Amino acid sequence: MKSAKFCSTGKRFLIISTLTLFSLFQQNTYAKETAEPQPVKDGFSIVVIPDTQHYLMRKKLLYKFNRQMDWIAENKKRYDIQYVLHLGDVTQNNNEAQWEMARKAFKRLNGKTPYAIAVGNHDVGLLGTADNRSTLLNKYFPVKNYKKWKTFGGVFEGEPKRGENCYHTFSVNKTKWLILVLEFGPRDKIFKWANKVVEKHSQYNVVLVTHAYMDQFGVLYKKMTNGLETSPPHRYGIKNDKEGLNDGEDIWKKLVSKHKNIKIVICGHTPPDGLAYVVSKGESGNKVHQMVVNYQHIDDGTLRLLQFDKKGKTVEVHDYSPVTGKINDQKDSRLTFKLD
Repeated sequence: MKSAKFCSTGKRFLIISTLTLFSLFQQNTYAKETAEPQPVKDGFSIVVIPDTQHYLMRKKLLYKFNRQMDWIAENKKRYDIQYVLHLGDVTQNNNEAQWEMARKAFKRLNGKTPYAIAVGNHDVGLLGTADNRSTLLNKYFPVKNYKKWKTFGGVFEGEPKRGENCYHTFSVNKTKWLILVLEFGPRDKIFKWANKVVEKHSQYNVVLVTHAYMDQFGVLYKKMTNGLETSPPHRYGIKNDKEGLNDGEDIWKKLVSKHKNIKIVICGHTPPDGLAYVVSKGESGNKVHQMVVNYQHIDDGTLRLLQFDKKGKTVEVHDYSPVTGKINDQKDSRLTFKLD
């Protein structure tokens, strides 16, 4: 993170410095226990992969990304893993070499466990600067490949060869689930499509995945008003897109709050590292469980395991590193909650 220039009030300097110190403190104080999470009897799981950009930027760390994938493949049956969700910032620089490494890593899951990939700010624009919406995602993970899967639902119809906005479905133990993936800083026309998808699948429990939605303090991202916010989409050059963009607060108002079947929202992104869990009520009084997962500066291979009971009502959350073989026992990394 770049240091901020001191201003007369000293507020910006204080906040950035505090965040940096908080990151360093986190890296040295994660309470860990050596053990794998215990499988929930007769349950099923979804695995969440937070920002992996450093694993691909620094080749010496690539083995950690590969180990995550191998662990998922090895434990598919043990945890009944139904889906793998990547929260974005797959790469650091949106370049050919890093996307090729990502493709090879995910190849370890092909034919074993389906997956869905969100794009982050480092996955779009020139060298991952998010100055525009161009991405190499669709070259290395083309939509035509997903169409072969029984679980693949489709993409935003206005961009049939782009997978940044897509959905997947699966059924387990007589419950139906829909994974909805949205681009970094979604455009208004994407909400129109997403609302239709969720309405059409009103009998499905929806898990929404997008890169930037909420920060490490559990606050929804919104357009910067005083320059103190930590990396909302409006901070990036993509804000100049003629089709516009929306932040977390917009995603809540224009999509999430409107549907009682949206149960969970998961995002990454928040610097320097972040964990947060917030429950909010939608327009129908329904509870929406929202979480941030990001370990990009700890880089120890930690992933998130969401385990659902047989009825899909109770969710147990563990953050676990297949690299270290340890469970993170920090606040907001170990959760249990019930879905409406």
